[in-house]
Amino acid sequence: MRTWRARWCGLLFSLLVAMLGLAAPRTAAAVVVEITPADDFETAANALGPGDELVLGGGTYGLFGVTSLTASGTAGNPIVIRAKVGETPILQATPAQDVLTVSGAHLRFEGLEITGGVRGIRLLAGADFVSIRSCFLHDLSSAGIVANDPGAEYAGLEVLDSEIGPVGGEGISFGCNVDDCRVAGARIERNYVHHASGGASIEGIEVKVGSSGFDVLDNVVTHTDAACIAVGGTLGHGSVHLVEGNAMWACGDDGLQLTADVVARNNVVSGVAGSGIRIGASQGALPDAVDVVHNTVTVPLGAALRLNVSTGDVVVANNALYALTDGVALIVQAGSSGFRIENNVGQGFALGIVSGFDGSGSLASDFVDASVIGEPPNDLFPAPGSALIDAAGAADAPVEDFNRTARTSPHDVGAYEFDPTGNPGWAFEAGFKSVPEPDAGSALAIGVGASALLATRRRRLTACASSAPPRISSFV
Repeated sequence: MRTWRARWCGLLFSLLVAMLGLAAPRTAAAVVVEITPADDFETAANALGPGDELVLGGGTYGLFGVTSLTASGTAGNPIVIRAKVGETPILQATPAQDVLTVSGAHLRFEGLEITGGVRGIRLLAGADFVSIRSCFLHDLSSAGIVANDPGAEYAGLEVLDSEIGPVGGEGISFGCNVDDCRVAGARIERNYVHHASGGASIEGIEVKVGSSGFDVLDNVVTHTDAACIAVGGTLGHGSVHLVEGNAMWACGDDGLQLTADVVARNNVVSGVAGSGIRIGASQGALPDAVDVVHNTVTVPLGAALRLNVSTGDVVVANNALYALTDGVALIVQAGSSGFRIENNVGQGFALGIVSGFDGSGSLASDFVDASVIGEPPNDLFPAPGSALIDAAGAADAPVEDFNRTARTSPHDVGAYEFDPTGNPGWAFEAGFKSVPEPDAGSALAIGVGASALLATRRRRLTACASSAPPRISSFV
């Protein structure tokens, strides 16, 4: 097996070649193959070479036994397996089998409906630079998409604009318990993940400890048995995670669970069974290098934000934290140190700190139309006169808000930048979050991850990032 350094040098070289336009262009040998349900999907897919496309006509493709996809593209010429324009191909497995088992690299799946099996897409060792776009995975007995082959080191995975649910396991689960495998450099963006059931440990989106460099952006995650989104620490393997612009409600446990090496900002969490945001230890990773800033959290029970015992560098600032029943909006567990808590506003009181939280706010008057239980309709945009307006510290304010509206000074607490005319962006609903395309020169537009976006507060992450493989992106 190649060493970690050799593997990453190879992957980085491949990426640089593609970026510089030196990769071999799409050759005349590349072909577009169209099939229908009468054809053998697995045979057709595995016959593809770099740059080839497999176009699936509408209808149900019955898959019997294990369907293994082993073909690989290249950095410059990925293999594309997609729906024919205007048609819906349905890949349906028998109940005892995963629908697709993938070990090829540089693949893109687009516009496919996947159903009927155990797991929807299982990525095995070697499945690097796999992009899943605009797919619909549902009615599976286990998880939607997994990358958890023991011993594997994945790179450059993407799940974009896809609906996952209902499923009998996690919606998306990347990485392994106790760092038994890991994923470096992944994008999970603009997905709708819902009704992930099957037990008390079933999250909507799960990033296991040891994985690194994830961008978890603009997802809607609802109705899960456990946390809606759970992100473990990197254990020093790579760059930090960015969790931004996500909407979560009806989570069976906490809304957002964080451990280490992560920035969580501009998220909205409402109506969860546990804490809105929980920062705590997990599988050998202790709370450290965590920024939780400009989130809006309302909870009917439990704490809006809970920091378990921590002696690392944790920042909790400019968050809107509203606790409705027991009144405990912010809890810092005894024995914690090294944290900075500033300019948080909400309803309720704090335990374990003497400053950094103003609990004089009111759910009824601070928002346009807040739902007590957290289900839509639920408008958590600041109302005129809200206690959140102009109450944030400038040092912790990001450039944009939940809607990708530019923030201006004096800054507002929570996920939103106040507008006297009302919420200019997406309204909470069961479905995809609509977000504007980022400006061409913005960090989001050019695919820069959390390390660069937060350069002003990366002092504690420098040591980790300097000894780890670089952030990479799988496709342009």
